[in-house]
Formats: sequence, C-alpha cells, structure tokens
Amino acid sequence: LQAPSDPAGLPVLALVLAVTGLALLPIQNAVSRWSESRADAYALRVSSRPEALADAFTRLANQNLAEVDLPRWSVILLGSHPPLGERIAHARQAGFAATGAAP
Repeated sequence: LQAPSDPAGLPVLALVLAVTGLALLPIQNAVSRWSESRADAYALRVSSRPEALADAFTRLANQNLAEVDLPRWSVILLGSHPPLGERIAHARQAGFAATGAAP
C-alpha cells in the first residue's frame, strides 16, 4: 500500500471487517438471546397465561419444522434466539409456579 487512500487496501479492509464480524457474532447473539428471554418473561408477566405461550412456541416449532433442542455449541455460536425447548420449558415452569403444582 502506498498511502491510506490507496484503493488496493479495500480487499484488506474487507477481510479485516469480515473476520472482526465473525469474531463478534457470538457476543451479538448472546445479547440477542438475552433480549429475547426478557421479552418472553415480559409476555409471561403481562398475559398471565403461560400455557398459551408454551402452546404458541410448540406450534411455532411444528409449523417451521424447527429443532426444539439444539446442541449447546450451536446455540452459543449461531443462535440469535433461545432454543424453543428452553422457551417452552420456561413457560411451563411459570405455569406450574402460578398454579402451585410441581413440574
């Protein structure tokens, strides 16, 4: 490179940005999963119908043919949402807590 304005540096810049983005992806996904978990907790609190939320997640899994329980490495590296299995279990636990029944 002859100078900072040299156009030959664009491929190098693109490579650096791609590698940086890939390295930061698990952190971005963790923040997204945290946000989605908080949204689920809010939905449980506001609706007072945890069984309806669990049923909605089950229907979502069936309609989209989604994996309910993903490998942990896949969730950590690639998952932008909590796995549906965890979301369903959390909603059902909230339902048991609301009724006083054991899970």
